[in-house]
Amino acid sequence: MTRKLLLAATALGLIGHAAGASAQGVYVNGVYTEAGQSITIPATGNVNIGSTPTLGTEYNAPTQSIGQYKVTQDGYVAQNQAYTVPATTSTQTYTVPTGQDATYNIVVPSAAPATTYTQPINNATPTYQEPRASGWAARGIYVGARAAVNFPRDTDFRVDGQAGNPSVSLDNQYDDPGYGGSLLVGYRARSNGGWGYRVELEGGYQTAEVERHDLSNGASFSGGDAFGDTNILYGFLNAYGDVPVTERLSLTAGGGVGLGRVEFDGHGVRTNQGVQTALDDDGVAFGYHLDAGVTYNLTDAVALEALYRYQQFVDVELTTENGNTEDVDVSSHNFIAGVRVGF
Repeated sequence: MTRKLLLAATALGLIGHAAGASAQGVYVNGVYTEAGQSITIPATGNVNIGSTPTLGTEYNAPTQSIGQYKVTQDGYVAQNQAYTVPATTSTQTYTVPTGQDATYNIVVPSAAPATTYTQPINNATPTYQEPRASGWAARGIYVGARAAVNFPRDTDFRVDGQAGNPSVSLDNQYDDPGYGGSLLVGYRARSNGGWGYRVELEGGYQTAEVERHDLSNGASFSGGDAFGDTNILYGFLNAYGDVPVTERLSLTAGGGVGLGRVEFDGHGVRTNQGVQTALDDDGVAFGYHLDAGVTYNLTDAVALEALYRYQQFVDVELTTENGNTEDVDVSSHNFIAGVRVGF
């Protein structure tokens, strides 16, 4: 009997307090309850409080029915916890005697609960793009040009004697370097391991001037007494491999095969009888070259190269002025600088 009187007195006091806080009612678990009325909060479960029978804010009921609680839009705050009452919400504090059930007065909030916005999740499958290969013109057609300084190795040929004169061999020395240049077009592919492979067509020209003729009979002619140029017009099919060392620098190695038109132009000497020409002829021969050097990728479309090339044309068939036929090997060491532009 004492407990019932205590709860009734508590309820009457709370009703009066709440009536001053709000003149509107709410729906508690779908049942309309006027402001100022009291409901009993269960020990467990949820209580749905809102302005319509179906929409509202659920408050978790406390797991124990003793202690000090504060009713807010966000739920119940347990005893002795610090809590700041929002300016837009009416709340009341109730002290429940130890061991007693609690009756709570429902207070209508003066402001609607805040709306929570959830960022939508994009479940679209990401599109994978293969990364672009780094370095010069990772794949595609390119054109280029090369300039070279060449150092021909000595050449020699034999001239048959006439009118009872013995045959004589001439050794041609190219003391000063010769020069050359070429144009090229190629295609570059790239493997998954980073190696680059290139194939190209190259056409070029090189020339070197004889500085000295040494004859097998012991005579020697040099300076203004030695004449002759060795000229080569060539075409090669080349293949190269590029091994990246850094993002821009690669080691380059390769070679090529092709044909060359080799000309021995006016090879002869000046004697007391005047200028005597020993060989003035040309021939087409098989040629090859081996290259090694470096490539620097100035941009993704422009590459600079520096190469060493050993080049040889084998068994160039020539006819001397005295009518005998000679097969001459023509080889040279070449130092090349080039530029390639990719598309």
